[in-house]
Amino acid sequence: AKLLIIRFNWLFYGMLLIAYDLKLCHLIIFAFMLTFLPIQLKIAIQLLASGVACFLQIYTVLLTFRLYCSWFPNINMYHQPFATIGTATDFYLRFWRSWMPPQLVIDTSPIFAFWVLDFVTDFLSKIGEGRFLY
Repeated sequence: AKLLIIRFNWLFYGMLLIAYDLKLCHLIIFAFMLTFLPIQLKIAIQLLASGVACFLQIYTVLLTFRLYCSWFPNINMYHQPFATIGTATDFYLRFWRSWMPPQLVIDTSPIFAFWVLDFVTDFLSKIGEGRFLY
């Protein structure tokens, strides 16, 4: 049984490495395709990507504040300014909670929500810096 577990672990890590290599291949292909665009379009993509990355960074701060407020029961989320923050962030959190139900007592969906948001923000900030464009 121990040998079977070791083989399963190697298979799992091998699948993770293949998925990581595929992600890198897609990024390299995407970066290669962006090098052939005209300079005006590259500048527009760079400005748009940096603006969306800044918006996502602000949204991450709002999301963090929203989750911290949910830890304190004396904060009423139906009064202002908490109601506005809750309205702005609930749709994103509800999507992840519907896609990934709570595990036992702990709700792990915000972890993956932050992970995806951080990945997209990082990718867009790199495009905004011009790493994949020139």
